Amino acid sequence: MVKYFLIIIFIVFVGCSSSKPDYEVNLFSETNPVIKMTKTNCFGRCPVYDLEIKGNGDVVLTGRENIDKIGEYKLRIDKSEIVRLLSKIDEVDFWGMKDEYDGRVTDLPSTYISVNYNGKSKKIKSRYNSPKELDELEGILSAYLERFGWIEIKN
Repeated sequence: MVKYFLIIIFIVFVGCSSSKPDYEVNLFSETNPVIKMTKTNCFGRCPVYDLEIKGNGDVVLTGRENIDKIGEYKLRIDKSEIVRLLSKIDEVDFWGMKDEYDGRVTDLPSTYISVNYNGKSKKIKSRYNSPKELDELEGILSAYLERFGWIEIKN
C-alpha cells in the first residue's frame, strides 16, 4: 500500500513540474508595457517608432517618422502569443546579454528593447555589433508592423 502511495506522489510531483518558466497569471491583466521596442532615427530615412506589447494583449504602435503608420495604432494579440514571446526572450538569454551594443558608427539607428515581467526588468540598446539572437528578437518584434488589423487611435 505504501508503495502505491509513493508512486502516486511521485507521479503528481513529476506531472506538475515543468521545464517552462512560470509566467505570472497577473501578467495577462497588465496594462503597462511588458515588451517595448523603440527605433530611433538615422541620417537617412530609417523608420522611427515605439512598439509596446502589454500583458493584456494590447499592442500599441506609435509611428513618428518614415513609417506608413504615423500616430498611434492599436492591435490585439492572443495571450498565448505573449507567452511565446516571453519564452523566446528567455531562450535567447536576453537577461544575460550586455546592456549596450554600440560602436563608433553614428549613422545607424539605435534600437532599444525593454522587457519587464515576473519582477525582472532590463533594457538593451543595440546599434552595432549585437548578437544574432538579439537581432532575431528585433526581427520578430518588427514583424508586428506588417500585421493586419491595426486600428488608429484618435485622440
